[in-house]
Amino acid sequence: GRIADEIQVSTGEGIQADFSFHQHGPCLYNHGYGAAFAGDCSEIATQVAGTRFAFPPEKMALISSLILDGSQWMTRGSATDFGGEGREITRRGQTAHYLHTAARNMLQLPMRREAEFRDLAARASGQPAPPLAGNRHFWRSDLMVHHRPGYYASARMVSSRIANTDMPCNGEGLKSHHIADGCNVLLRTGHEFEDIFPVWDWQKIPGTTVEQRAELTGSPRRMGKTSFVGGVSSGEYGLAAFEFQRDGLSARKSWFFFVDEYACLGAGITCDSDALVATTLNQCHLAGDVLICRDGRVQKLDSQPHALDCARLGEPCYNHDWLWHGEVGYVLLEPASIRLHNGPQQGSWWEINHEYSRDTVTRDVFMAWIDHGTRPQNATYSYLVVPGITADALGTYAGRSPVKILRNTPGLQAVWHDELRTAGLAFYEPGEVEIRQGWTVAVDTPCLVLLKESPQQLLISVSNPKNEQATVQLDVSRSLKGDDVEVANGPGHSRITFQLPGGMEAGKSVTRSCAAR
Repeated sequence: GRIADEIQVSTGEGIQADFSFHQHGPCLYNHGYGAAFAGDCSEIATQVAGTRFAFPPEKMALISSLILDGSQWMTRGSATDFGGEGREITRRGQTAHYLHTAARNMLQLPMRREAEFRDLAARASGQPAPPLAGNRHFWRSDLMVHHRPGYYASARMVSSRIANTDMPCNGEGLKSHHIADGCNVLLRTGHEFEDIFPVWDWQKIPGTTVEQRAELTGSPRRMGKTSFVGGVSSGEYGLAAFEFQRDGLSARKSWFFFVDEYACLGAGITCDSDALVATTLNQCHLAGDVLICRDGRVQKLDSQPHALDCARLGEPCYNHDWLWHGEVGYVLLEPASIRLHNGPQQGSWWEINHEYSRDTVTRDVFMAWIDHGTRPQNATYSYLVVPGITADALGTYAGRSPVKILRNTPGLQAVWHDELRTAGLAFYEPGEVEIRQGWTVAVDTPCLVLLKESPQQLLISVSNPKNEQATVQLDVSRSLKGDDVEVANGPGHSRITFQLPGGMEAGKSVTRSCAAR
């Protein structure tokens, strides 16, 4: 009975309403303490099945949801998203194999999700299985995950509601200071970060914008400083947005997840110290050639540090400069000073986890970042990540990308995907944006918005990244009909009112379909 009592949704430690898992306070831990919880509860459930001690059906449903709707969405195959590991990121050999064990346990029980558990058991053990596909935002943990057959991507943030990581208990997790400062994990093979962490530059975690200091000091754990941190998801596409503030550095960061690519935007990057500020595109194991295209000319880079000034070009076939490595393209949408390292890096496990030896470890690493210089004032960046593409195809894609940046300012970050007819809008303040000529969208409250257009309808998803109950009035220059739709500002204009939830579901997306008149 005491064990069953722990299988509950809570705003404290344990299972959250979005099926993320917290331990040691408001700290994301699906692949750490949550892994032990899922494994133990599923095993005990098999031991007491058929007896008077059997867990009630509602408890079994919660265990199922933690595994299937939570933890497995933070994996690709047998690889975990290291953002869900807490201080255990610095343990050797971290994998998602625990989900194979938990799924096999659940298959011994009379559940209604057998096919999902069978697929999970296969994927987590590295066997073929249908891939996950879709987008989920874990509003209780400031994490957005995005699955496509060819890749997994996530954006992990930190707010005044949640800690970035665990304390360095047991001498573990000693350099995880920036692990949630906009971390962008990208997995294709699942081996991109396998035991790379002793040689990592921990001030260049993928996706983060960080002051480059002489050394990391103090405890890695801290709470975020801002509340405007969250995501909006339609289940298919997603937008994560982050009002970031750490010490003397501030920025607005956002990610727009589509199908073949996702867009990464930064605006208002300002720092009052003399430390260099860098936004890291990626830092992973080196996997083959590194190519760069500048001025329409493709160059293979040798193994040494490189400083590259990339800029938007006016040539019709090469609109943007790009980098390519490991079947992943990085398309620069605005001028940027790119720094790149592709070669050996050294470190030791002991530096990040005192349970291990001080022996030197060497790994070949690909690392690319944008150098914002010292004391940047309202600096910006914008680039696309295109997983699973050849270098030849990337050259063509860069000249004809369907992704258009509508706005990239501290008040509004907005992107339109021409092929998918989808827009993502991060309103940090009330405002208006023109999607294209004659089509505008305005809101009266800071919020996040996804719009998917079709001839018959407009699918709209809205969320409040402050994780508070809110009412949002969204005005669109379209004639629509549906619940909570009214005419606004004259014929051809509609106003849709969104009631956004509070309580455990504060921050969750609300989606509404509005038919065209």
